[in-house]
Amino acid sequence: MFEFLSEHRQISTPRALKEVHFFDDEAAFATGHPDYGAYESLFRCDADAIVKMEATPVYMYWLPAVSRLAEYNPETKLILILRDPVERAISQWEMEFSRGTEPEVFEIAIEREREYLSRGQQHRVRSYIDRGFYGVQIRRLLRYFPLDHMLLLKRDDLLTEHQKTLRRVYDFLGVEEPVCLPLQRIVDSTEKRALLPGIQAGIREELRRVFVSDLQDVERLTGLDTGKWMGR
Repeated sequence: MFEFLSEHRQISTPRALKEVHFFDDEAAFATGHPDYGAYESLFRCDADAIVKMEATPVYMYWLPAVSRLAEYNPETKLILILRDPVERAISQWEMEFSRGTEPEVFEIAIEREREYLSRGQQHRVRSYIDRGFYGVQIRRLLRYFPLDHMLLLKRDDLLTEHQKTLRRVYDFLGVEEPVCLPLQRIVDSTEKRALLPGIQAGIREELRRVFVSDLQDVERLTGLDTGKWMGR
């Protein structure tokens, strides 16, 4: 999605990284006077741009980030791209294990995560399960932004309904629909994944039960159909 939107002449994106990590940077907010000018200087200066866009997924999860976003710009629009929380958890672990930031196999890693959560702590790496509770995070977002400032999409929408999804996003952002929409293509990560240990049999089914009530809450809050993720 970021790659497709960055091609739009009315959308300004960061010059270097799509994930800026400004609003979850504790050092940037330590004094209570964040340098918004430094943040805005990261974006390209495109003459036709009417929207600045970046893609830092942890903003949705990191507790102080949402209030900081709202203080910076209460008119911020949020595109939330959700996926099956079980597959999201495993994918995050695969990424962290490959990077060397997670030494444990998946089953032990999620036990370590529970230890952090039992102490009321968030952890950037060991948040495999907690980041999949979308309902909790959407409720937090709703304390600062109205629902019509959020566009909720499922990860597979760009694959199954490519043009329709892009049109929804253009309309949501208030930018022109291009004469020629970006062609559907897979944008592969350049990051290499290490050879990974296997996941124990039955772990997916166990985790699916963990997420059911939260996914039901997502449906109530947003109308998004999450039945497939619940195994319906």
